[in-house]
Amino acid sequence: ASLRLVNYRDSMDDYDMLCVYENLLNEYAEKYGIEGGLDVNDYVADIYDSLFSGAVYYTDDSLVFKAREELAKRILALKNEDKLVVSTDYNGKDATVSVYTTSPTLSINGDTTSGVVAGEGYKYTTTLSSSSASELEIVAKNGTYTHGIKGTAKITDFAANGTEGAVCSGRDGVDSTKSTITTDGDKARVMIRSYYAKGAGYGANVDVNGIDGPTSRLMPSVTFDVDDFSGANALRFSVKNVGSTVLEIYVHLIMDNGLSEEIGTAYCGLGKSNDVRIQISKLLNIDTSKVKGVKLAFKNVYADANGYESLWADREFELSDIWFEK
Repeated sequence: ASLRLVNYRDSMDDYDMLCVYENLLNEYAEKYGIEGGLDVNDYVADIYDSLFSGAVYYTDDSLVFKAREELAKRILALKNEDKLVVSTDYNGKDATVSVYTTSPTLSINGDTTSGVVAGEGYKYTTTLSSSSASELEIVAKNGTYTHGIKGTAKITDFAANGTEGAVCSGRDGVDSTKSTITTDGDKARVMIRSYYAKGAGYGANVDVNGIDGPTSRLMPSVTFDVDDFSGANALRFSVKNVGSTVLEIYVHLIMDNGLSEEIGTAYCGLGKSNDVRIQISKLLNIDTSKVKGVKLAFKNVYADANGYESLWADREFELSDIWFEK
């Protein structure tokens, strides 16, 4: 025996437990004909968050033991007599809870609800406010179950508010080149345009392609005002790349003193869509009660394989469902 072998054994046991959990979810998805299946990552994201911030792990060993215990509890909870599994979708202000079970009767928080046939069982659905974290009590034929609801809040509702509280940065030069944001139903269309530090045309007098230090350091961005961010632990948004270049998004929180703190990055390829979730790392020690805005920032300058620098091409994308978890 050695510490290395012991750690290898334990890590393989952890992986096996995750596989058992995933297989059980897949069995339920097949049993009830759930379109798109049940993604195990949705069911263990909070466990991951308790151990890691991105690729950086927390160094408290007790967190690992707690995570293993919690995962085991969730596996056992799925092996219930009512074959009951719960799926929750959030939109930033409400939670839509879908309960799949073989039980022909069901009550949620004391209210009896009607189900519809789903594969080899029934599907029961209810929509609840998720303005604060809460817990559901579900009573089925053979037992009583609890299900946690995250506290969430929508940062902006484009359909209702237009671009109110949203600002794009970028110099309005002599040729009026400026980043823009416009609403499109329940989405916003954003165009991010790079610019020279001292205005359009400035670069011609600097060097062959007009890139100086200040221009390189600029980060054009789109910013959204937020309220009541206290206690938030993750930021979420959906992005669709409708432009001609890839998206590298640097996500910042803006504090009440005007300073910003980068909390993570996101990537979206050409023609792709991405549902982004950025965990707010405990290592950053951010006082979330002092957060006044969320900024999606972009590099101003692109360097090719030969080191030749130029302004980034316009980045165009659609944003929707911007909200945070508590």
